[in-house]
Amino acid sequence: MRFPVSDLLTCVNQLCVKESQQLWSQCTSNKLYSVLPVIGRNRNPSLSRYDSVLSNRLRIGHTRLTNSYLLKGENQPECQICDSPLTVKHILIDCICLSAALSVIDPDINFSDHLLPLLAVIECSISVPSRNMKTDFTTSRPNTQTQLRWDHADLVSYYKCTGERFCPVLSMLDNILLQYKYENVTDHTVEAVIENAYNEIADVLFLAAKDSVPERRKSFYKFWWDEELDILKEASVKANRL
Repeated sequence: MRFPVSDLLTCVNQLCVKESQQLWSQCTSNKLYSVLPVIGRNRNPSLSRYDSVLSNRLRIGHTRLTNSYLLKGENQPECQICDSPLTVKHILIDCICLSAALSVIDPDINFSDHLLPLLAVIECSISVPSRNMKTDFTTSRPNTQTQLRWDHADLVSYYKCTGERFCPVLSMLDNILLQYKYENVTDHTVEAVIENAYNEIADVLFLAAKDSVPERRKSFYKFWWDEELDILKEASVKANRL
């Protein structure tokens, strides 16, 4: 009895998947086994590529916060609260102190019966002092990040504002130094005054920059536009004005 080879493809594929699943079921010590215990395509078609990448990286635990030490040749970071290895699973599940709030945006449907993404908002109290590193777990696009554009700042107003607000801080420091010179205050008091002065200086710089320096996206301004083009534009507007 003859039959086409294509009829055997389904049986061969099922046999291969079964054999592979048996081998994979023996690898329970593999960290990826808990992520994908059943072999097969596990992509949600309703998710975009960007959201799929974020979801997969969270599932396998590969994030800049937890895995950047491998590229830098440093020791694995530890949780600041319980001194355990810092992983995605530890942040979201194991350590209760890190997860300040977890709320699920429930659209009143049964997620087991629908191919829809599960939306959740997670607020974490962890902070990492690293430049250009985001410590939140939001899915905002990188192009929405803004920066202070000092090349378009009102420097005259900035210097005037900081000069006026720094005068009380300078007077406070001069006063405490004079008292310390005559031993009228303790070292602890001096440390407290210096800490307070540092915070006030930081606040003054922040408020002055907020009032005088525009905060825009990186490509907001035209880098090739200068004062000469402003003059030509104004002349063109006047020439064509009715």
